Amino acid sequence: MKLSYYNYEENNGDSYILYNCRTDELLFLNEDLKRIWLDNSTKQLERIEEIYPDFFKYLLDKGFIVNDSVDERADFLSTLQEEDINEDSFSIIVNPTLDCNMRCWYCYEKHLSDSYMNKDMMERILKLAKTKISNPKLKTFSISFFGGEPLLSFDDCVFPLLQEVDRLCACEKKMLVVSFTSNAFLLNDDMVSKLNSLRLARPVDWQITIDGGRALHNKTRHTVDKQDTYDTIVNNILRILAADMSVTVRFNYRNKSVMSFLDVVDSFREYAKVYEGKLAFCFQQIWQDATQCGNARMYEETLDEVKKSFEGAGLRVVGNTESPTRCYADKTNSIVINFDGNVFKCTARDFKEENAEGVLDTDGVVHYNAKFHDRMKAKYANRICLSCIIYPLCFGGCTQKLLYNRDKCSRELDKEGVTEFIRQRILLLARHI
Repeated sequence: MKLSYYNYEENNGDSYILYNCRTDELLFLNEDLKRIWLDNSTKQLERIEEIYPDFFKYLLDKGFIVNDSVDERADFLSTLQEEDINEDSFSIIVNPTLDCNMRCWYCYEKHLSDSYMNKDMMERILKLAKTKISNPKLKTFSISFFGGEPLLSFDDCVFPLLQEVDRLCACEKKMLVVSFTSNAFLLNDDMVSKLNSLRLARPVDWQITIDGGRALHNKTRHTVDKQDTYDTIVNNILRILAADMSVTVRFNYRNKSVMSFLDVVDSFREYAKVYEGKLAFCFQQIWQDATQCGNARMYEETLDEVKKSFEGAGLRVVGNTESPTRCYADKTNSIVINFDGNVFKCTARDFKEENAEGVLDTDGVVHYNAKFHDRMKAKYANRICLSCIIYPLCFGGCTQKLLYNRDKCSRELDKEGVTEFIRQRILLLARHI
C-alpha cells in the first residue's frame, strides 16, 4: 500500500486535515487519529490497519491510500479519455441569432442585426439531433440556447426546434434536457407555458444576468432604445421560478460595482425559502476589469462580504469550485452551432468565421477543421498539468489557453496558488459538513 499522489495535508491547529484531490474527499482527524496517521503514514501503512482497522478501511475506500500497483495519474488520464468517447450523452448549444435587444459595453460579441437562423439550418440541426438520439448508446440529449439573445427567436426557431427534438426523444425513449442563457427581458407567459409542455428529464434551467443594484444595472444593462430592465428581469426570474424551473442569477461585477449587489438581496430575500433549491447566485468578474488594478485584496474581502450578505438572507451562492466539473468545450460530445452553421466548441468568444472549428453540412454532419483537432490534442499534452496535484479539480483549465501555454499552467498558478486553490475547495466542502 502507498499514499495517494493526490493527498493534501494541513494542520490548522484545531484538527489535522486530509484532503484528496482525486476523490474530492475531506477528513478532519482528531488527536488520536492524527497521531496514528503521522506516526505511520510515512513509515508502514499496514501498521494503521493493525492499530485501527476501521480507520485503515476508510482511508482505503476514500482514496487516501492506494494499492502499490496503481498508477493514479495514468488511471485518471485514462478515465478522462474514456469520457471523451462515451456516447451516453450529447449536447448542442444553439445560437439562433447573434442579434440582441441590449448593448452591454463589456460584451465580447459583435451583435449582428438580422442574423437569424433559417429553416434550412434548423433542418440540419434536426438531422444531427436525429442521428445522435437514434444511437442506442445515447441516454441523454441536451440542447441549450445562447446568442445573442435567444428569446428574440423563440417562436421562429427555438420552440420549433424544441418541439421536434422533444418528439424524437419521446419516440426513442431518451431523456431531454433544456437550458437557456438569456437576459430574460423578453420572457412572457406564453413562452413559459410552451416550455412546460415539453417532456423533459428535469425542469428547464436558466442562467440570467444582473449587473448590480437597480440603478447601476439600468445604467449598464438597458435595451437598445434605452429602456430600464432591472424590474422586468427580476419579475421574469420570479415568473420562471414560479413555473418550477431553476435559475442561476449571474452577477457580472466590476471591482467598483461589487457593493451595489447588496441592493439585489432585497429583491429576492422574501423568496429564499419559497424557491430554495431552484435559485442560486454566482459572481463573475467582467473580463476587462483586471483585479491587479487597485487593492486586489480589499476587493476580495468586499466580494466575500457581499456573498455573506446573500447567504445570511438564505440565498444560495455558488462558485467555480462548487464541484470539480470539466468544461463543456473540452468534451468531444458537446458542440456549439451558430445561426450560420459554423461550429464552435466554446461560447466565450466572438463567433467569427475564422474562429470556427467546423461546419454543419446539409446532411447534419459536422466537419471539423484543424483548429478543432489542435484543441483536442492540447487537452492531454501539457506535462505540467498531468503531474499537478489539482489536475482532477481543474482539468488543466481552458484548452484554448493550453494551445498557447504549452507546458505552462494555464491558470498561471505557482506553488502557493495551487495550495490556495485546494484550500478554497476545502472551505467549500467544510460548509456542508
